Order: sequence, then C-alpha cells, then structure tokens
Amino acid sequence: MARPKRHWHMVEASRDEASLATRLYNDPAEVRSFEGFAVHMHLVWLYLLHAELTRDGIDFRYHRKDNPRLLVKVDGEPKRWELARCVAHRWPKPDDPIRLNIEFFIGLRNKPEIRNEMIDPFYEKTEVLAPEDIADGIAYMVTRPRHTAISELWIMPTDQV
Repeated sequence: MARPKRHWHMVEASRDEASLATRLYNDPAEVRSFEGFAVHMHLVWLYLLHAELTRDGIDFRYHRKDNPRLLVKVDGEPKRWELARCVAHRWPKPDDPIRLNIEFFIGLRNKPEIRNEMIDPFYEKTEVLAPEDIADGIAYMVTRPRHTAISELWIMPTDQV
C-alpha cells in the first residue's frame, strides 16, 4: 500500500473538525452550539488550507526577522500562519466571496461570544437555506431508482456575504 501524502493527515483532521462542528450545531441540548460550530469551522478551514500549502510546498511558518533562517516558535513549536493569512494567500482578491465568508467566520470566532449585532446584518442581506431546502434534496436522493447512485449532493445558498 502506498504511503499517504504528507498533507493527508491535515485533510483528515479538517474532516473530523467539520463532523464535530456539525454535531455541536445540531445538538439541541448544547446551549452554546453556534459558538462551538464557529470555533470548529475555523479549525476546519485552517487545517484544510495548511494541508493545501503543505501539498504545494509552500513554507507557511513564521521566520525570525533578526535571522530569517530561524523559525519563530511558540511553546517550542514553529509558529504557523493563522487562518486570516492563509485566506489572504489563497484568495488574494479582497472581494472574493469565499474569502469574505471565511473572514466573516474569523470575526465570529474572534468574539468572546457570538453577538446578534454581527449575525443580524448577515441575515438581513442574504437569503439563507431553510430546512425544507435540505429536505427537498434528501427527498430527491431517496426517490431515485435503485440503479441510480448519487454519491454527493451539494446544497448551498446562492447568496454570499
């Protein structure tokens, strides 16, 4: 069996974080489900972008200004780019919709608590998905003939921040 690519463990970590974020968000007993969702989705993007940078051979560690051959270290580990820097590198155009959405999440993640004044303007400007939209997609999948395999179904809002 071939050895996994060097970046693959980061992709798997990203997938695990996405699963945890979804479980937290959908847990009715969890009082702070949205906060947990925002924090873990932040990690999803960070791990995914670090995996992409690793795959592409881009050094995303911080180097010391006084000696660029040496790394900046935090708790003995090399300091790596934070999500905002990864996003700016990956999507250089400041008005890119993906970049804007991730930066919105970074703003949520950086708040000690999620505040309505950040979320309400978002919902005023966009038409978000309703539970019925997801249910329609699932109904479509389960009503296909037996010989039909639908391996993925992406349901996304058309509005962007």
